[in-house]
Amino acid sequence: MIRSCFESNCGEDQHIEETVQKQLFEIRRFSQSEISVDVAMGQVVLRGNVSSWYRKQLAQETVFAITGVHSVQNLITVRTQ
Repeated sequence: MIRSCFESNCGEDQHIEETVQKQLFEIRRFSQSEISVDVAMGQVVLRGNVSSWYRKQLAQETVFAITGVHSVQNLITVRTQ
């Protein structure tokens, strides 16, 4: 089934994804090789690997504070040394 942008909220999702990327990659200094972002209907899924539990939580809290984000599924793993 093909959904229109209105039905799938794609304009809002695109704005959220751009904001998430700016917050994570420019302001918080995460690398795009560390984290990937998917957004659908205001629900954000974070995937990737980071160096510490603190950075995992920082990513989640940063994203959850963004206007329009309804939920965050944090699938980021912490690398072991």
